[in-house]
Amino acid sequence: MSEELDLFAQEDNGKYLIGTVNAVYFEASDSFYKVLQVLIKETNFDWDDQKITVTGSFANIQTDSLYRFEGNVVEHQRYGKQFQAES
Repeated sequence: MSEELDLFAQEDNGKYLIGTVNAVYFEASDSFYKVLQVLIKETNFDWDDQKITVTGSFANIQTDSLYRFEGNVVEHQRYGKQFQAES
């Protein structure tokens, strides 16, 4: 029995969400870091609310526009559970 090893294969087990940016809560003046409120349209993880806070570095985000974010759900000490998007 011979198995091929694909060194460039990527596991597709990351979390994602697709949603509309409802608001930009915070925008850093010295980087692209932003904190967004997103209305969820589709996701591959359990989330009980229709809205979620998304954090990450985003060059140009438009409110009322649909985006796909990939990353992980994290627990922020002060603000609770939120979605940390990967760059």
